[in-house]
Amino acid sequence: MTEFTTEVLCDAAALAAIAPEWDALVREDQLACQGLDATSTWCWFDALAASFPAAASARVVTVRADGALVGLLPLVEVARSPFGSELLVATDLNGGRNGLILADRAEPAVLQALLKGLTQAYPGWATLNFTMQAQTRDAALFSAGCQALGFALRSYSTAASPYFPLRASEEEFRQGVSKSVLQTLRTSRNKASKLGELSYRVFDAAADAPELIEAVLDIERQSWKHEAGTAITVQPQQLAFYRALFPRALQQGLMLALVLYLDGRPIAHNFGLLRGQVFSCLKHSNVSEHDKLSPSYLVAAELFDRLRARGIHTFDFMGLPEPHKLRWSADNGFYHRECFTAYNANWRGRGLAAARRLKALLKRPGSPAKPDPEGPESSSS
Repeated sequence: MTEFTTEVLCDAAALAAIAPEWDALVREDQLACQGLDATSTWCWFDALAASFPAAASARVVTVRADGALVGLLPLVEVARSPFGSELLVATDLNGGRNGLILADRAEPAVLQALLKGLTQAYPGWATLNFTMQAQTRDAALFSAGCQALGFALRSYSTAASPYFPLRASEEEFRQGVSKSVLQTLRTSRNKASKLGELSYRVFDAAADAPELIEAVLDIERQSWKHEAGTAITVQPQQLAFYRALFPRALQQGLMLALVLYLDGRPIAHNFGLLRGQVFSCLKHSNVSEHDKLSPSYLVAAELFDRLRARGIHTFDFMGLPEPHKLRWSADNGFYHRECFTAYNANWRGRGLAAARRLKALLKRPGSPAKPDPEGPESSSS
């Protein structure tokens, strides 16, 4: 009979010591972008701990089966009310795609051991909030585990995220690209030839981190995203996170960035995470001055070719299914995220669940209560 042992780790040295075992649990289906992507790795968690105050004091529930690590649940306390602690899975501070880190063939007992570890980590916890891919094995395990332990569970789905295959060759890939994109690329290259010299640079080594972050910030500062408030340059927490992530991810071979230069000046970037044969796009942008040149299209087309040459099979656009993303392939796939709130079976969780149901009813007279999409009532994220 398998023996499960649960332990809560919060010491930085103890957490760093399990990094190889942690990463061994992270796996992804290259064909369907299901499973655990690079935002579930130790490297991503370590960057969160270095840049988010809440993550700096994270407590990680670990489960071992006969000594082998089979489950992880990194937790942060984001709010405390009269009902108790409201918890968030650390990756939801930034990422929010994979809440559970389980062995490939984990038994339901592993999930139950993780959930029981919540009380070991935070004796007064009331709620647990996190996001994972919908309609996956782990989502089903989580729902069943909550039911077995008497936890009330609410959830709601978010918008789909697109991904597509990069195909075996550029010629094969181009067959699925929309005619409007192909025309944009031809027009952009013709315009560029009259403006100056275009050049590309790949950033994929630890030594590249300082120059890469400055090039990215230079572009973000001059993009439409800056004034819109979505650029890294106007979000101090995001800036701190990427400053922490770049050297770590580049050191471990988990990141690749491509920057487009016009006469030596950076005008567009696209960077993301490499894991197995999947590239997960984190950010892409260009300077507004050259919008008519469509530099984001140019850098994307070049990036696809370079990723293919490295053996990358799938491009995960992450985020929303915006029209400009969908024009790159006739074979787009989609995955959905599901946001969960689990309420403890004790008086704390039941009381908070009842209070939120009442609040929802008061806000919507005559309407049934709905899940609270905000999760914790206050959050450091």
